Amino acid sequence: MRVDFDNACISIRKLILQTVIGCYRSEKDVLQPLWIDLDLVTDVTRVSETDDLSEALDYASVIEQIRALEGTHGCELLEAFSRKVVDVLRQFDAIQSFVLTIKKPNSISDCDYVSLTIRGDSEFL
Repeated sequence: MRVDFDNACISIRKLILQTVIGCYRSEKDVLQPLWIDLDLVTDVTRVSETDDLSEALDYASVIEQIRALEGTHGCELLEAFSRKVVDVLRQFDAIQSFVLTIKKPNSISDCDYVSLTIRGDSEFL
């Protein structure tokens, strides 16, 4: 049986950031949650044999750097904020490709959330 260790996917679900984001006056002074989902494709062949974090994609560090955007991003739109997150992902050579979804809950009445999904691969990164 072939096992595809070279295209493994690390998934991060519902990373919650509290931040000021939005273009409407009512959004300018209030913290709102953003829910971030990430699928990070990486080669785990070597680390699956060595069990050595230094050879792995350190997803805790990815999360920490995304969290650092919480109060500093200065964006009004999800599209602009997504670029800031992608800039963080570009710092990690082990990421071969990704799917990033950012959800803004309760931003429109009668909707659970509005979301934006961005995909990138090694050429983009």
